[in-house]
Amino acid sequence: NTATNQSHQYTNSGTYTVTLTVESKCGAPDVFTKEICIEEVNTPTFNVDNEAGCIPFNVAVTNTTSVNTVCSTARYEWQVTYAASNCETVGAWTFTNGTDKNSEEPQFLFTNAGLYTLTQKIITGCGIETNSKIIEVKKPSTVSIDPINNACDNLTINPIASIQNCTSDVSGVTYNWSFTGGNPSTATTLDPGNIVYDAPGIYEVTLQITSDCSLSNLATQTFEVFEKPVI
Repeated sequence: NTATNQSHQYTNSGTYTVTLTVESKCGAPDVFTKEICIEEVNTPTFNVDNEAGCIPFNVAVTNTTSVNTVCSTARYEWQVTYAASNCETVGAWTFTNGTDKNSEEPQFLFTNAGLYTLTQKIITGCGIETNSKIIEVKKPSTVSIDPINNACDNLTINPIASIQNCTSDVSGVTYNWSFTGGNPSTATTLDPGNIVYDAPGIYEVTLQITSDCSLSNLATQTFEVFEKPVI
């Protein structure tokens, strides 16, 4: 092109040479060259081996980014942010196996339950691009039983449990009540119904539940049935 000023659009990445030739009546032409480099915007992508699990929860990243850098070197930076969930309000995690925030394929250990957002940044000559995934970290449920009052003679109780299900999936929760000396002696529902104790003694009620993070703590309550006084 013989115009003084030029504008040109490049549609493919690569290294290009621009040549300007200046001709005059004063002799041989002057030739000027400049090399320019064009590269694509790189979109980061990654996979994790598990997106949900129970503490302590290990996560390994596989970097699936298709890097096309002609003019610069790609650098990575990883960021982890926390949101309270699953019975926890404070996040706790670390990089593992010698990886760090600039690793191409980092590994993580999460020791507190909650929702963690993993953000992958790729930094090139075209700027910074990001991609994120949410990791759900769960923990075993916690259980307690409301106090049971002592009483005389035949005693009927309907124990009440307070349960913190520290997982988003409660469909598979099972209940294991034990009422030694009571009738019935076991129950497998959240509300066990009426339990009858018809003899004096000291009794213990226990409850343990199973969730997708295995067994909860064992909750207990002890009470006494007194013999009815004879007048």
